[in-house]
Amino acid sequence: MKTRRKVAWLLALLASLVLLSACTAPPTPPAYEAKVHFEQGNIYLEQGAWDEAITEFSKAINLNPELEVAARIGRGVANAWAGYSEQALDDFERAHYISEFNMGFC
Repeated sequence: MKTRRKVAWLLALLASLVLLSACTAPPTPPAYEAKVHFEQGNIYLEQGAWDEAITEFSKAINLNPELEVAARIGRGVANAWAGYSEQALDDFERAHYISEFNMGFC
């Protein structure tokens, strides 16, 4: 009888550990994927691959709003170097607006 009680107790302990481990899950896939695209955009920017950088920064913007200001600045730089001055200005203005709105001053 004591053996069954011990087994039941161990199973309950194991189940609770499994449930608790779910609470400490890694970052959500979109946030991680957005960071990967953001970093790849920076790599392309350093290499002078403007259109590829624009694509990667755009993906980061769409996946994670927390990266939007930094990704818009990166995309604005890539747009400027690629000769897309209107798009660059739009990205810089939007990044400024978002950062001003979030900071509450400027």
